[in-house]
Amino acid sequence: MTLIAVARPPQSRPPALELAAPRRPSPVAAQPPLPLEGPRLIVPPASEVPAEAVRAAQQVALALAEVLAGARAAAQLQAVLPDRLGGFVEHLVRSRHAVGLRLASLRVQAPRPGVAEASLRLGGGAGSRAGALRLELHDGRWLCVALELGLSGGPSRPARGTA
Repeated sequence: MTLIAVARPPQSRPPALELAAPRRPSPVAAQPPLPLEGPRLIVPPASEVPAEAVRAAQQVALALAEVLAGARAAAQLQAVLPDRLGGFVEHLVRSRHAVGLRLASLRVQAPRPGVAEASLRLGGGAGSRAGALRLELHDGRWLCVALELGLSGGPSRPARGTA
């Protein structure tokens, strides 16, 4: 039979102190509500988004969703996507993460003239996926200059592409 002796710590150590004592809430008056409008408000009301920006965002988002789902050729987006983003979209098509998804909803805002930003939701049988795109007006044409999509079902990084 083996006996195990437990040694006590040397008496030269200081006693253990509680580092974080529980705090008691101080009696404070209720905070006033935050203002809903002011100089930091970034998102304009929907009525301030130009109709042409909304139309362009709808067309690009719908075409993008169809390309990702495999219902449309990626070459049909060449007019609105720079080469770098075109390659990015083709890579996403090959990954087949968006097969069966369709455009379920779209919200458009215009942070400044000539720029439209859209958030989109792709829906399908396997759930929903989120995305965002940025369109800028160049020589009278709307071009998609940034794209971000969350296509995988797990907790991974979203797919991002910029021009």
